[in-house]
Amino acid sequence: MTIDDVFKWVNFVANKKQSGAISDDEFNMIVAVVSIDYFKLEVGLPEEYQVGQPMPRRAYQITQKITDDVRHLLERAPIVRGAVTSDYFAIPANYGAYSGLFYRYTYNPKNCKGAVSVDLPIEVVTDAEFHDRKACPLLGPTFKQPIANFDASGIIVYPLDIQNIELSYLRLPTKPFRNYKIVSDESVYCPLGNEAGVVYPGVPSTNFDFPETCHNDLCIRVLQYVGINLGDAELIAMIKERKLSGQ
Repeated sequence: MTIDDVFKWVNFVANKKQSGAISDDEFNMIVAVVSIDYFKLEVGLPEEYQVGQPMPRRAYQITQKITDDVRHLLERAPIVRGAVTSDYFAIPANYGAYSGLFYRYTYNPKNCKGAVSVDLPIEVVTDAEFHDRKACPLLGPTFKQPIANFDASGIIVYPLDIQNIELSYLRLPTKPFRNYKIVSDESVYCPLGNEAGVVYPGVPSTNFDFPETCHNDLCIRVLQYVGINLGDAELIAMIKERKLSGQ
């Protein structure tokens, strides 16, 4: 479905329920919110985390279906320490959710000619554990067992001699947007953003950044916000019922 298909379908359902139409700019605000909502749902809602059960009911890599829904968002970024802030690795601007952290460990094994390089995982720990581990002579970070912590300055990794890492992460989905122009009081879809009379010149329309198998779910969520915006309790109830039944 294109973003225009979503716009037409949402207004069709809303008008069918006699709720009224939603404006172009209201639609763009809603689809932007729905896109982030759906991304949060796929990677795991924090609201579902419980003590002793650190996994929500639905999250990235829990099932192959969920992984398929967001695997196009997976990126691997090589990062050099201190490029932005001393001692820190910069977090990419499009970072959305963590997947993995690695570095290339090179060593000289016994009975082997030459050096060997392997990609080792870096353990990401809490603030408290990070400071405890740094100070502990027995469990302190080593080149074979490095640790990392995320904070406002970026990613800090110990031992500090590690200068290059690779961050595996899910990028934020591209913001959906429907550009348009008004012709005879009707909204006309402008996919390129350079059409004559377009409301937002130079801004191309952008579809939802999720596979087609997710589009029905996304439309249902858009409709729920439309129902709230139009004050249609019956429409909201219908959408909630369909979501609960998996439709």
